[in-house]
Amino acid sequence: MADALKSWLWCVMLAGAWGDLSGGTHRSTDPVASILRLHAIEREGHLKGDANLVSSVLADSVVSIQNGDVEVRSRDQMRRGFAEYFSAVAYASWEDIIKPLVHISRDGGMAWSVIRIRAQFREKSDPSGKVQEFTSSWIATYEKNKSGWHMSGISSGCDPPCGPPPESSSRE
Repeated sequence: MADALKSWLWCVMLAGAWGDLSGGTHRSTDPVASILRLHAIEREGHLKGDANLVSSVLADSVVSIQNGDVEVRSRDQMRRGFAEYFSAVAYASWEDIIKPLVHISRDGGMAWSVIRIRAQFREKSDPSGKVQEFTSSWIATYEKNKSGWHMSGISSGCDPPCGPPPESSSRE
């Protein structure tokens, strides 16, 4: 189970700890605030183990670059993968190590963010309740459409090393 969890940890790259969780939408008039709001929603979703909340910030499809692989996953594939992952782990903490870096394109239609976090979780199947910790960093891309901002791509890494999600949850 530990290997499967480590291999699924790439998903944790979609979460963080920046922004106000008490309001706002994906459609804020301040684009930097909107991206930080998505980051906060992702963090909240991981801490609650809520796959629907995490996937709510995603575009219809997301390009994932990890360990030399490039994959495109639908929002629903991502949601199912998170649901499987959250059924096996519970997060105790998820905090930014650095203030997220956010850049908005000149035309206001695309953005990117650079994130670095430290998180703690436990495997639900481990009777000892042992807490595990990892550090992760990633760059994510975002697109703006009529419904607001959505994450469209991610390239990530973590320490200790982790890889792409298990085949059973990442592909249809």
